[in-house]
Amino acid sequence: RRGPRSRGVFGGGTVDPSGQDVIDFINIQSLGNATDFGNLSAARDRPSGLGNSTRGIFVAGRGPASPYYLNTIEYISISSQGNTEDFGDLLYSAWETRGGNNDTRGIVSGGYSPHANKNSINYITIATLGNATDFGDMTYFVQGHASTASPTRLVWFGGLGDPAGSSTTDLTTKNNTITFVEIATTGNAEDFGTIETVMNSATAVSNGVRGFVTG
Repeated sequence: RRGPRSRGVFGGGTVDPSGQDVIDFINIQSLGNATDFGNLSAARDRPSGLGNSTRGIFVAGRGPASPYYLNTIEYISISSQGNTEDFGDLLYSAWETRGGNNDTRGIVSGGYSPHANKNSINYITIATLGNATDFGDMTYFVQGHASTASPTRLVWFGGLGDPAGSSTTDLTTKNNTITFVEIATTGNAEDFGTIETVMNSATAVSNGVRGFVTG
């Protein structure tokens, strides 16, 4: 998560065979090992991360016990250290959601919930607390899509799901779609273009002008 220019924070994930609740941070301008920041409220695999220079947000994921797929949203103050606090809830439960943010608003979309992909897009106002609000829908049902954002636009790349159909249960088709939304508005995602190869579980980054997707 992007915080003050000197600090990067990351948390959760899988260390085989179980999810983790650990949050670590690094000082970006130096070299060295990560340092303990605190803990999530519970272990979770593949949460989505959002954040501005003040707050880091962890969204959804999969927990170790039934009902497994989570809709919880938690936050930290990036300049301090400590455990997460409750922010609110996503409107649906899933892991492998993907999203991004500007300094004001955070957005997540898609993901996998038992036996089906999602096409929902939800948003939060980062500086407040409360449940997510409906933003619109993706152009297809997808999980594991990469994402990155500029101050104005959020862009998603690829993922698992058939962009030519309406199937919620196609969990194997890798695709090369690029879709986007304007962060300050609400509405459905729109087509941006395509990438040169099909991919899922990729990583995307940007500097506000140019975006990169890899892996």
